[in-house]
Amino acid sequence: MIAYSWRSSLQLWNLPTFPFWINDSRPDYCGHRDKGYELECFNNEYPVLQFEELKFRVLNFSQSTNNMIIARMDLWGNLCPEKKPMTTITALNYTLYDYSSTVQNQTLFYNCSQAAPIPAGNRFECSPGARNNAYFVDNTLLPHGINLSDFNGQLCDATVQVPIFKTTAFNEAPVGGAAPLLVQALKEGFEVQYDRSLLVACNRCQSSGGRCGSNSTTQFVCFCRDGVQSAPSLCSDGMHIFFSALPAIQLDVSFAVELTIFKKVKTTIFFKNTTN
Repeated sequence: MIAYSWRSSLQLWNLPTFPFWINDSRPDYCGHRDKGYELECFNNEYPVLQFEELKFRVLNFSQSTNNMIIARMDLWGNLCPEKKPMTTITALNYTLYDYSSTVQNQTLFYNCSQAAPIPAGNRFECSPGARNNAYFVDNTLLPHGINLSDFNGQLCDATVQVPIFKTTAFNEAPVGGAAPLLVQALKEGFEVQYDRSLLVACNRCQSSGGRCGSNSTTQFVCFCRDGVQSAPSLCSDGMHIFFSALPAIQLDVSFAVELTIFKKVKTTIFFKNTTN
């Protein structure tokens, strides 16, 4: 029953069941144990990922690829977070995720005390009546003699680098400035990719009748009815289905398979829970 509730939540969010997992009463070995794949159900409304102190709202996920769209929660709908930004860059867990080619960086400068050579349309205020309070720039301003390093700790108290989609058209900004466009761009999030090898391994495991999971060292394993398969991520009962599509020459390839047999009672309980 726990597995059914988990699957229902992930399907509602358009997310696959593996490698993601929720820290509830469900066994963590049914997902990828690394904290970078742990999802928090925020107010029972949407899934959230966390990297160090930053939380990201999961907006979309492609079931056929390893791409997903996430957005920083501290900048959701507001360029001026309640707390002073603690992180200068939007850092991912690069062992698990990476930016896609659709992303570009915007740099936000807060509480700037001196005037800076930034176009008026790239300014925004975090305090009523503040003058030259905050700016946002991207690489398009660098050819105009603007050195971003001049802002770090000299003119401004805080600097934040945040990814957005390259398709954001700041050149079409309204008369009041481009800040509203940036607010919308931050709500649209940015695209990242998770480890594709996990997607491939899980597809192979499921095609052989197994369930995807991980061991105590976060390595991928395929849970089979007769035990656990760590390589080549296939259950013995379904191997003939996979190999039937391969050229005959590949049938001679042998795999070193490390197989750990669970106690019968544990195996029975596991498959009972995951099939209900």
